[in-house]
Amino acid sequence: MQENNSEDIESDDLHEHYRFTASEGQEPLRVDKFLMNFIENATRNKVQQAAKAGNIFVNDIAIKSNHKVKPNDVVRVVLTYPPAEKLLVAEEIPLDIVYEDDAVIVVNKPAGMVVHPGHGNYSGTLVNGLIHHIENLPTNSNERPGLVHRIDKDTSGLLVVAKTEFAMANLSRQFFDRTTERLYYALVWGNVEEDEGRIEGHIGRSLKNRLQMPTSIITTEDLREFKEELLEDIKAMINHQSGFAPKKWLKSPEVRDLLSISPGTLQNLRINGTLPYSKVGGVIYYDYEEIVKVLEENRIHNKF
Repeated sequence: MQENNSEDIESDDLHEHYRFTASEGQEPLRVDKFLMNFIENATRNKVQQAAKAGNIFVNDIAIKSNHKVKPNDVVRVVLTYPPAEKLLVAEEIPLDIVYEDDAVIVVNKPAGMVVHPGHGNYSGTLVNGLIHHIENLPTNSNERPGLVHRIDKDTSGLLVVAKTEFAMANLSRQFFDRTTERLYYALVWGNVEEDEGRIEGHIGRSLKNRLQMPTSIITTEDLREFKEELLEDIKAMINHQSGFAPKKWLKSPEVRDLLSISPGTLQNLRINGTLPYSKVGGVIYYDYEEIVKVLEENRIHNKF
């Protein structure tokens, strides 16, 4: 039954808007109350209507609003239309193009412009301008046309955009392997005590809330703890597969659900050869046993 429901989700072309995984200590709680704790401006009536329409899934099974969420349950809200950040609209935005040929285009992004639509920024982005300038750009694993890398909103600089599938595959591999070179300039002011120095740490989004930047530099110990927690979560999710025998071959959405990873992470696992796959008729399939094998091989890998 669970496998059939998964196939129905794909065929109906539903789009995931929210995904939450209940913690180990989650007490049994009605799914409408559970979602109200996580979704801003959600009301009990709205959640109940979504459940009635078959838009709320727990472990890939459509449930009613009185369903009790338990530890490690994966709760998803899916709708027939994509999230706002995926509704790409071509906009006539002036682009500072410094180079263009049949395979790539290099754009000088001004400071203040967001590269692609996302939370709180649904228009006026570089991608909105690119799809107006060029038709049929290839999309990456996150369904973002042409992008193989990005820079922050308040950073100005050059972005390489792929115009063909071949260019996207090769450029993505180069950025993943870090064979490309990047040069950044920063303007500083104030009383700088040292003429030179080195800051060791990782700058990125909060490990707990991906919509926020951390208030301090992420240390190696932070990353180690986060990775250990992630590995434990993945193991728990695999052990919680509701007692049904897994299919031999899984599609990409099923693998992402199984491992709770993003499309970009799954693409990287394919590109760097970590996760073997087969491709038939344009559809990518993964061997379930190979996935388990990869997890076992990486269980003790704690290097950073």
